[in-house]
Formats: sequence, C-alpha cells, structure tokens
Amino acid sequence: MPEAAHFPTPAPNPTPKIGVDALPREARKRITHERVLSETAYGRLQGQQATLAGFDAAILECQHTIRRSQSSAKPSKEVEAEAEAEIAALRAEKAAAGAEYERQSALLPGSKSSVTNDFGDRIGLRKFAMKNHQWTPPPGVSLVDAMKECGAENVARRKRIEALSKAPIPVEDQLREMDALISEAEGAMETFYASVRGAEPLPRGHFTTRSPRVPTITIAHENSIQRIPDAQALLFGLFGDELRERIAIKVRGRHDAIGKDAVGLEERTAEIKRLRAEIVETERDSECIYQLSLKTGEACGPRIASNPLAILDLVELT
Repeated sequence: MPEAAHFPTPAPNPTPKIGVDALPREARKRITHERVLSETAYGRLQGQQATLAGFDAAILECQHTIRRSQSSAKPSKEVEAEAEAEIAALRAEKAAAGAEYERQSALLPGSKSSVTNDFGDRIGLRKFAMKNHQWTPPPGVSLVDAMKECGAENVARRKRIEALSKAPIPVEDQLREMDALISEAEGAMETFYASVRGAEPLPRGHFTTRSPRVPTITIAHENSIQRIPDAQALLFGLFGDELRERIAIKVRGRHDAIGKDAVGLEERTAEIKRLRAEIVETERDSECIYQLSLKTGEACGPRIASNPLAILDLVELT
C-alpha cells in the first residue's frame, strides 16, 4: 500500500499584544519606573508617619508622668516641670521633622504612576511609538530652574486658554443669534395668522370664522401633556423689527462697556488647539529634564507633566 501523506501542522497564530504589552519597551520601562517611584514615596510616607507616631508616644508618656505625679500622695513639682519641658522639646522636634519632610518633598520629582496606570487601562487596541523627543539644556541654567521655567510657561498658556474660553464673541455673531431667535418666532406667528385667514365650514353649507391658534409650547408631565401660550413667540413675532433695533443697541452697549476683546469661534478654537499642543511639547521638554536628572544625579525639582504621552515619550499611530 502507498504510504499515507503527512502534512505539517500549521503553527498557531500568536496572540496579538494589546494594552501596555503592545507599548514600546522603553515606554514599559518608564511605567515600571513610575510604579517604583510611587512605592518609594509610600515607604517614605510610612517612615514619616512612624517618626511622628514616635514623638506622639513620647509626649503621651510625659503627660502620664505628670498625671501620676499629680495624683500621688507626694506630688513632685520638679518631675512635672521636667516632663513639661520634655513635652515642649518633643513638640518642637516633631514640628521640625514635619517641616524637613515637607521641604524634602518639595524638591523631589514625584511619581506619575496614577497617570501612567490610568493610561495603561485605557490603551485597548490603540498603537503607539516612541517619539524620542529631544531637549537641549540652556548653558548656565540648572535643571531646577529649567523645570520651573517649563511650569511657568504652561501656567501662562492655561491662563490664556481660560481667557479665550470666556472671551465674548464678536457683536455681529451675537446679533446674528438674536436675529435667528426673532426670525423663528416670526415663523411661529405665521401659523397664528393663517389660523384666522380662512373660513370654517359648518353643516348645510354655512361657514364661520376660525378661532385664532396662538403659538404654544408643550410641557410633558408624568401622565399628561400641557400646552401653554408661547409668550416668547408672541413677543418677538409681533414686535420683531422694533426688538431687533432695541436689542442691537443694548448688545452693542454692553459689549463696549465690558471692554473685552472679542474672539471669533474659529479663531478661538484654533488658538486653543495651538496652546494645548504647546503645553504638551513643553511637558515633553520637562520630562527630558527629568530623564537628564536621572542620568546626571542633579536634582530637577517637582515634575510638571500630566499628559501620559509626554511622560512616556509616545506618539499615537493613526
């Protein structure tokens, strides 16, 4: 008999990497680094809490010494005075230890693990690559000062974004919206005019006038629907031309009195988009400063980045 043919078994397709596993190796290393920083900060906090608890225990013991002396048959003023002095010294040392902890904390870069962990949970099937952002330290400027400068620049940009968001739109745009409202009310009044224009047929070939149909708005209740006259449509529909003129005077007067620079919608959107992009680029610079501090050992102060793409030096692939 002929020998049976054998076919190689196809290798199973590898499971595609998703989430954090799909990130570049350097980005994964940075996520791990942030977790280590967080654990270190937590250990440091626990150590500080243990130190303060030690002071509290010593103070409590001195207070017990005072109470024992006061309740004994022969109270000792000397013992009580020594305990009071010890309590004062311990409280001063506790305050100094707390101040020193806060001073050192203000100089530490801090961990961004909450940002990177949240980013990792939301990656899904999105793809990213390393940007390899570059930053050149200015001559004669310390890393701490460079980090502060990045922070100051972004604070100014965020204030500008807030100001742009609250800036008024041009008067012409305001009046256009007012005119649209009045025109809509005038259109609603056409139904009112049409309701009395024709005749209502009656039996035996007779006719009568129609009842006016005033524009209404509908209010839905749990078990019923209520229709009430639309006062806005009546007001703007009947006095549209006069109100256009009056509203234009009021709008222009208020706009001039406030004295703020008007910003159009498209210009506002484009400017805010540009500022947000600059914020991210500055955050990338700040993370380069931090990475340089890790290499040189020079302190850089607290980090300012809050964007995970800047922290991990990533760009999203489209």
